Amino acid sequence: MPFGGRRFRLEAGMWVDTAFDPLALLPVVDVTTATDRDAILRAHPALAPFAALGPRVTVVFQRTVYRFDVR
Repeated sequence: MPFGGRRFRLEAGMWVDTAFDPLALLPVVDVTTATDRDAILRAHPALAPFAALGPRVTVVFQRTVYRFDVR
């Protein structure tokens, strides 16, 4: 699914950026609470459209993997 100039695939209920490569060994930021999500989005407003895809999204941004899993 294209979104925001990126492509995402649905894996086990999570939207995953096709740019994500687990072998790339990029730093990973796990976002598991609404408070964490809000803080990340304040620090990086460009992530907001991707976080809006749903509560479970993995996106690569500025050579860092952001894994949103907010329930």
